[in-house]
Amino acid sequence: MQQHSGLLGLISIVGLIWGGINLFATMEFALGEMFGVEQHSFLRQRLMGLVMMAFFLVGVLAAVVANAVISAASSVGWLSFVGPLAGALVMICLVILIYRVVPNRTFQLSEVWRGALLAGILMEIITLAFPFYAKLVHGFNSYGATFALFFLLATWLFFLSQFILVGAVLNRLVLGVPKEGGAVAEPGEKTTETRGSRAAEAQSRAS
Repeated sequence: MQQHSGLLGLISIVGLIWGGINLFATMEFALGEMFGVEQHSFLRQRLMGLVMMAFFLVGVLAAVVANAVISAASSVGWLSFVGPLAGALVMICLVILIYRVVPNRTFQLSEVWRGALLAGILMEIITLAFPFYAKLVHGFNSYGATFALFFLLATWLFFLSQFILVGAVLNRLVLGVPKEGGAVAEPGEKTTETRGSRAAEAQSRAS
């Protein structure tokens, strides 16, 4: 690993980009199943994933910087709440962007705030727990710390994805089938019946 660190670093960057694109492609599939819409074409889907990955990285970095205010302003009373509030706001904006851009057909901006609020708050809570990584890897050697970080990030991304879906489920149950195309919808896209959309409709009628 030390002898080929440059090559491994390049492979890691390519893997990160490809994995990030596939993350949003998978998220589009899940949201499409829930809303009852078809997916983007392959090219549009990859471009959407690339753009969303850039926004996602910026949003996560902004949230981490906002949370850093906690430690910097912990001695100044009410200022200690600025970090979590700013981080939650960043996450909420990020989730709104996901609900508007990722699905091939989605709700209006004013209609997704409930799910985005729920998902954003849950995502901020899990982000606040991220500093426990320092305690988790205390005493590990460099390789042990690297593997611990990998599993921690995987767990973190798992919870983030689940929270995004929880917010989308809330929007789907409250609003029903989307009536208009998404921000980057495929031309002439149509809604379709899926198992997820049938389950959502049955749950809506039951409640």
